[in-house]
Amino acid sequence: MLEDQSKFQTVLEPSFKRITLIYNPSSCSWLNYADQAATEAALKAHLIDLPVEIDLIAFEPEKLGQLPQQLTANNCEAIWAAGGDGTVLALASVAKACDLPLGVLPTGTMNLMGRDLNMSLDLDQALQQLLTATVCKIDMAEVNGHPFLCVSNLGFSTRYTQMRENLRFHSGWVRWPKVARHMLGLLFKYPPKHIRLVSQGKSIRLKSRSVSITNNPLNEKGDFVLCRDHLDSGKLGVYVIRESNAWSLPRLISRLLLGNWKQDVDLISLDTDHLSLHFRHHRRVHVMNDGELMKMQTPLRYHMRARSLKILKPAALS
Repeated sequence: MLEDQSKFQTVLEPSFKRITLIYNPSSCSWLNYADQAATEAALKAHLIDLPVEIDLIAFEPEKLGQLPQQLTANNCEAIWAAGGDGTVLALASVAKACDLPLGVLPTGTMNLMGRDLNMSLDLDQALQQLLTATVCKIDMAEVNGHPFLCVSNLGFSTRYTQMRENLRFHSGWVRWPKVARHMLGLLFKYPPKHIRLVSQGKSIRLKSRSVSITNNPLNEKGDFVLCRDHLDSGKLGVYVIRESNAWSLPRLISRLLLGNWKQDVDLISLDTDHLSLHFRHHRRVHVMNDGELMKMQTPLRYHMRARSLKILKPAALS
């Protein structure tokens, strides 16, 4: 997680009077509410004493194109996004197009962006953090023109995440055992892809079942949820599991739990500002950007857009 202000370039001290809070009623934190009206009522109870004007809007992906006009009509000075990483990613593109700063209220499942920004997972504390946050610029990454803020995954992890999302409306007692069984089955059955990785004039050919490209490199701290020390280094983190035997992927996952994953002999790890992935026998492949699955034409071309997004960096919790 980000621990000190030197890891960001501070742009200005915010003094916002009018906030637009866009919440996703389908995100993990709101699943226990009966309907959207109940979700909105619960959310308003957290906002009632805040010393700013807040316009509340439900996140509707099909209406994203109408948001800029709505934000202008509301005299919006900043956007707060309450949802998971997919919701934050969608609203980041809107914030960038409108040149507005984006605040993250982590109410999703993984909340990778919120964790890396050192946001509290408690909603009331997170709201207080955003009230005193400063505006900073962070990187956005792209693959074939599609942006991502956290991670772009290919292979095994896309199937695992898809399974988890398909079961998101089940109780945790049902969801997580099913996800665990599904993951254990895939560990040895998921077929590897033949990949050629090209970066900085070098080309590597390999077979792999798991590729992760992160917007800024990962650190080695933490448990199964890995974090980033910086969000403005201008570098991609590239992590590819070379398939040397059936145990390559299971061994790396066990190392993730132990905290020494970067020492794995089958892990290819590098930092770069651009790369391309070429696939034998695959003209299109599934790619998951910040939890959102799509099918893309190959080759996959990754680029950085350094410090292109205004984000609200929270003050440390007292």
